[in-house]
Amino acid sequence: MLDPSLSMSMSDRQHDLVVCLIAMESKLVGLHSLIDVLQDWIETPTTSLMPLLREHGILTEAQHRELAEQVAARLAACGLETASMWQTVPPPFRGSLLNPHGASTEDSSEYSDTDSELDRTSALPAPIVGGKNDERFNVVSSYAEGGLGEVSIAQDQQLGRMVALKQIKTRYADDVAARSRFLLEAQVTGRLEHPGIVPVYALGFDASGRPYYAMRFIEGESLQEVVRRFHDKFSVQDSTRGQRILELRKLVGRIVDVCHTMDYAHSRGILHRDLKPGNIMLGKYGETLVVDWGLAKVLGGGEQVVYQEIASACEGLSPTLKGTPIGTPAYMSPEQAAGQTDDLSPQTDIYSLGVTLYQVLTGRLPHEENSVSGVIQKIKEQSFARPREHCPWLPAPLEAICIKAMSPDRGGRYPSAAALAEDIERWLAGEPVSAYAPTLWEATLRWLRQRG
Repeated sequence: MLDPSLSMSMSDRQHDLVVCLIAMESKLVGLHSLIDVLQDWIETPTTSLMPLLREHGILTEAQHRELAEQVAARLAACGLETASMWQTVPPPFRGSLLNPHGASTEDSSEYSDTDSELDRTSALPAPIVGGKNDERFNVVSSYAEGGLGEVSIAQDQQLGRMVALKQIKTRYADDVAARSRFLLEAQVTGRLEHPGIVPVYALGFDASGRPYYAMRFIEGESLQEVVRRFHDKFSVQDSTRGQRILELRKLVGRIVDVCHTMDYAHSRGILHRDLKPGNIMLGKYGETLVVDWGLAKVLGGGEQVVYQEIASACEGLSPTLKGTPIGTPAYMSPEQAAGQTDDLSPQTDIYSLGVTLYQVLTGRLPHEENSVSGVIQKIKEQSFARPREHCPWLPAPLEAICIKAMSPDRGGRYPSAAALAEDIERWLAGEPVSAYAPTLWEATLRWLRQRG
């Protein structure tokens, strides 16, 4: 038995977690085995960890004694102070392990370590620990790669269908914060059931212990690719304004789809925080899907912020910025750029939708700088050219909708993603929009068209 006097300054659950971390560090317990035990431990908060380790056959009596000696020595070295020892615990474990069935008791001041944000809230369930389901999914080919995960096309052996299989990258497989962010993305995506969100079919761990999740495979391309092709086409073609507007209307209609998807997510208390053309997929059969929910924030869930450095393989201004501001710099709202992570709202996503619409209209970003700090400064100053300064052929009402969505003051933006969608739909239908007061000539022309 461990000497009770050594743990008098920390709670039993803190002490147990210190035990398990030292067991991992000493190679007495493997990561995958520990996850299985912790799941039982979380579900039975009155049970001590040591008996569970023995029940699962993970520790022998000799190993138990060895572990007890190491824990005693470590506590003695820390001066038996809870704070010293507790700082060795990865932040994503703290809340669920100390208070698994309720709101976290941790103070946000403890979460200030490195650089990329994770959200932890009682609104989300504890990570689902699946079995080794690698036999169910047979990887056929590599498909895409992001900063944290890689996506493959795989055959679902049980249901006989092709799926997209997302796995955490090998270099992040043992990083607790990276795994938590990966699992958060899977859980948030799985909770949102909407035609504009890719359904998740399964979540589990492969034979090596790496988490993965399987989702619907979408044949298509990103909105970013389509927008680039649209503007490249009309930059070299001698096309009439009518031809451009016709194709632009199709792209703008996709923004309406995204608005409805985000209105649904907001109704469920979830912000995306990284909306951009690269995270909007266009299927070959008319689907419009919002993907990559890795930076999602659950509103009203007592979120605590954790930072962990997760490098991005991307270049330029497109990688998700790690640090106080959360999101992709060029698409951030002013409040995101200011690092106000606890004061975000649906209007934060609406601003990003406005930037996305700006890129659809002009083929460029409103804030173009060679450095991240330069972009963030321009966002804070709200210094950018109006869309019609780049593309004079654009309809003024559409420009006004874009500018309203990008208002520096949240109160000046649309009250909801549905309201933004409604204004765009009114423009598509040839009706007046709330963001624009027509000139006398425009009002007269519209009157004549209605009677034509």
